[in-house]
Amino acid sequence: MTLPGNLQIIDPGLLSIVVDGGRYGFQRQGLTVGGPADSMAFRWANYLLNNPVNAIGIEIIGSGFCFTVTESCQIAFTGAVTNISVNSANYNSWRSVNLSAGDRVQIEKVAAGLRSYLAIRSGFNIAPTFGSATTIMREGIGGLNGQGLALRKDDIIQFEYKQQKQPCVSVPDEVIPSYPQQLKLKVVTGYQYADFDVVAKHTLFHSSFMLRAQSDRMAARFDGPKIRHKNATLRSEGICRGAIQIPTEGEPIVMLNDRQTIGGYPKMGSVVGADCDRLAQATAGAKIEFEQISLYEAHNYRHLLHYKEQFWRKGLVEIKESLCEDLH
Repeated sequence: MTLPGNLQIIDPGLLSIVVDGGRYGFQRQGLTVGGPADSMAFRWANYLLNNPVNAIGIEIIGSGFCFTVTESCQIAFTGAVTNISVNSANYNSWRSVNLSAGDRVQIEKVAAGLRSYLAIRSGFNIAPTFGSATTIMREGIGGLNGQGLALRKDDIIQFEYKQQKQPCVSVPDEVIPSYPQQLKLKVVTGYQYADFDVVAKHTLFHSSFMLRAQSDRMAARFDGPKIRHKNATLRSEGICRGAIQIPTEGEPIVMLNDRQTIGGYPKMGSVVGADCDRLAQATAGAKIEFEQISLYEAHNYRHLLHYKEQFWRKGLVEIKESLCEDLH
């Protein structure tokens, strides 16, 4: 039997938004996909709770996020390597934990990474907008009230809970990312790559760039050597996640989840999806390099990561469930 419960936001932290798997099928209307900036960490939050992989959760930047619950439930934090407090008890992220009515939970400290993901067993009950609850602040859609707003103090999010406590599990240490501040991103070049000269190609793949503080969910922006193209702009066309645009000023931009649906800047290629996840966890000043790989290598990379993810997912109960500690 499931019953309704409420999660009340005490402090939304720097920026916290509702996310799910993303809003698909509406790019022709100009609505971007959105979804979790670090899709791998988001999936693991739901895996820990045996939720559907795209169950609604919360994406949180930095520390300070704090909430309380009205009923018993089970939650999980993944993403940034954080210290979480539940009342007076402390635990690390990348595990599930049982809460009782009235418990107060807070992200105390972020040791590595930028974005955390909070999931709750059975997911949050939030009405979709254009097929998804994911928040797109620029477009003013999705989120708690369908208006594209970040979470605010005293917001109340409904969830369904079961009266009996659930076993806790944690992700094996081998799976938890370290989120370094020096990244080499794998890139598959596109059809416009041939229009760049030898100097531009060499500059992209043999230089270091620094992640700007102005980076956000729309795009990662960099400081570094200039890259030139014979045409400053081209006819606008659709843009995928990871696309490397070269704007007029010559410093590359990697498009991320909240990107615009079309654009006319020249593109050298695209960063593979898994490396976009890693990029979304980097903070300002991170050193970024690009590495060219073939489409064949990109497919192999993706399938290998998928295999590893599913292998370790099966290992949660088999390896870790008996190690769960109840915090109450």
